[in-house]
Amino acid sequence: MDDITLTPASGADLAKAAHWASFDSPTSRLLKVHEHSVDVPDIASHYWIGMVGSEPVGLVSLRIDRERIGHLDLVVSPSHRRQGVGNTLLQKALTLPEIKISTKVRTVAKLDNIAAQKVLRDNGFHQLGPSSEGVVYERRV
Repeated sequence: MDDITLTPASGADLAKAAHWASFDSPTSRLLKVHEHSVDVPDIASHYWIGMVGSEPVGLVSLRIDRERIGHLDLVVSPSHRRQGVGNTLLQKALTLPEIKISTKVRTVAKLDNIAAQKVLRDNGFHQLGPSSEGVVYERRV
């Protein structure tokens, strides 16, 4: 899946990804954005659509808060799950210039999404602990 490219997402891309995430499956979202304090507003939000040729395969979102912590979320299209797309999206997201202004990146994997937890560990994330959404992971940028 190295042929995936990330390009800025449009409103239509975001709507499609919201539909992908609504599929009732433990792996509907590879990762979820870590809940963070509303007392720390975001300074930037970015969205990219993952494409293979002209076909959308996933969406990456990044919110950076005032403490310079990036909050990462990935959604893979249902027809592209269990093919390494999430891992490739994560690897490509970690090289984006926009993520480099963060001091660290946090995300959440559902407790029952063992594949997502493995992908995070394989990409240098360490487990911080549980949250209401699953297991929080963090990595220095």
